[in-house]
Amino acid sequence: MDVPQMLHNMCHRVLSNADIKAICKSRGFSVREAASRALFENFYLSDIGVQETLGSLNQEEIALLHKLKFVNEPVAIPFFAVVYGENGRSFYRTFTQRYSEVIKQVSRSLVRKGVLLMDEADDAVSQTKMERWRFRLPQQFERFLPPLITATRTFEGEGDFRSDVSRGKLMEIVGRKKAVGGDKHNDLNLKDGVLRMGDREFRASYLLEWQQTCAKASLSSSKKETRTHKVGHPVPPFEAVTALLSQLGTAKWVRPDELSLPLRIFCNAELNGEETCKAGWQWGYLTRQKVDGEIYYRLAAADANTDTAPQHYLYTSQGLTVNLKTVPFGSLEYLVGISDLQLSSSGSADLNVLPNLVRIGKTFESIRAHPLTDWLRKHSPEFGKAFRTVERRWGKQVLHDNLLIARVSDLGLKVEIERKFSEKVVVLSDDYIAFPHRLRNEIEKLVTRSGLVIKTVRENG
Repeated sequence: MDVPQMLHNMCHRVLSNADIKAICKSRGFSVREAASRALFENFYLSDIGVQETLGSLNQEEIALLHKLKFVNEPVAIPFFAVVYGENGRSFYRTFTQRYSEVIKQVSRSLVRKGVLLMDEADDAVSQTKMERWRFRLPQQFERFLPPLITATRTFEGEGDFRSDVSRGKLMEIVGRKKAVGGDKHNDLNLKDGVLRMGDREFRASYLLEWQQTCAKASLSSSKKETRTHKVGHPVPPFEAVTALLSQLGTAKWVRPDELSLPLRIFCNAELNGEETCKAGWQWGYLTRQKVDGEIYYRLAAADANTDTAPQHYLYTSQGLTVNLKTVPFGSLEYLVGISDLQLSSSGSADLNVLPNLVRIGKTFESIRAHPLTDWLRKHSPEFGKAFRTVERRWGKQVLHDNLLIARVSDLGLKVEIERKFSEKVVVLSDDYIAFPHRLRNEIEKLVTRSGLVIKTVRENG
């Protein structure tokens, strides 16, 4: 349901004449717009009266609209029950009985004020008409939304944040720290030269997700979720915190009690702002400052070492090694994307970094202008040679040296090979795969265990 179609249907099918008059009065449209539905449609998404109308809403309604902006899709009527409430608590009440007052409130407080689109979904024919109603905040109105957080203070400095949390997570790789968080999905490991979090190739954003997950798990069990938990688009607590605190300007900080109301609306649960912020700080997700006896919070910098020069975390004396204690997470992600990583034999917090031609070839268009690419060209003979090789072959269809080609017609076997060897295997067209020569024995063993026959084709036929 896109905005133009919703707007057209609302103006020509959904709204009564009385609804249009109410919207025109709220938004300040003239009598001429009220008399013509076509003119009314043309004027609806204009700036006229939007700021004044949104400014007349209460804080809960403003929070609802901010959540609608975050969700960014049409929502059903239960979305609004966190503010306007259901009728009764019985599970035996029908949808209409539960939400009849909610639809009246939404119509009166939002639709008739001209800030919310309303249309009937065409993909839910078996439901009642009330269940088919969908609502959306036009993107054109988002910039007029009043701020959700107003009681902010301006302080200089980065504050008190636990940069050791995410940095310590990296030490799992070299055995310097036991796995934390109790979630195998996020355990760091090296497999076939690729750094992974669980079964996913490492990304800097996954560290942030892990911090959010751990912070959420550390919250007390006192949260009382509303009845709309499953159908009201509840936002995970620290995704909500991110959405809220990202609204803060430069050097702005907020007291945790300011977050309690918007967190309730976003999460469909009674979350204590102070408890939530403290959990976020403990897991290095938020930073805090104490001023005049009060504690203020904001989002912590994703990586405190963003501007660290490569020579402070990459060493080239014996091949290339990366220091996990100092490498920026974004730079580590870059290296993971083009390299094979190995544990250092010295037992230090370093990883050996070896160029991987296949991975470089896949990502070369996006990394060729990266500052680290330029540094590696100048300071690492191995990577300099690899980049020159890829550039020389760029735009050509080539087979790399020591690369074998196999045709795998059995779908189950093909899936098993891709799963087991992942980044080491390149899937080609017509059931063909390519892989390094050194993997031949392992792949042949897998084929043999599957009970299938291996046929070899040599150059002489």
